Amino acid sequence: MLSAGMALRWLRQTLGGNKWSYAELDKMAAEVEPGAEGLVFLPYLVGERSPLMDPRAKGAFIGLTLRHGPGHMVRALLEGVAFALRQIVDVMVGCGAPLERLVASGNGLASPLWRQIVADVLNRPLLQGRDKHGAERAGVGAGLVAAIGVGAIKGYHEARRFAPHFDALTAPDPQGAEKYEILYQRFSDAYPRLKSWF
Repeated sequence: MLSAGMALRWLRQTLGGNKWSYAELDKMAAEVEPGAEGLVFLPYLVGERSPLMDPRAKGAFIGLTLRHGPGHMVRALLEGVAFALRQIVDVMVGCGAPLERLVASGNGLASPLWRQIVADVLNRPLLQGRDKHGAERAGVGAGLVAAIGVGAIKGYHEARRFAPHFDALTAPDPQGAEKYEILYQRFSDAYPRLKSWF
């Protein structure tokens, strides 16, 4: 997806730049119930490529009312990104991918709240690396593949000794997964209704 952590960075800037840390945004979102009191966020701030493949898709907060504050907006954003990830996972599963292990990678998923939301929305456990070298893993994998390509490493079997180990687990909460299943249907309904307007 094109806009996940970038969406949170945008919202933080929009809400006042450095006024709140990411940890403070997490705390505000944690005080809001799942579903953000009816507020839905479409995370298509720069279009989308999967599974929608629509460069004209737009981001949107849907259902704003006077009772919604910054915490609701953050919660809706975290949930909207998780729902968009679920759409990607659903397509992969529909194409026959077994998806035996899902790894939470990237700085955004260093947030325990966001990680739990994603685990609940996907209704699947998420693994994390146990080392202290940062949460981003895509660059590590690309580097290992490049090292194999230039002969610095003799193959994928040898590259495994450099690969991170994943064993920290965020398990889905059954009650959270049940709530998010209903909310996911509502999220999935929003883009098709707005597509022609975009």
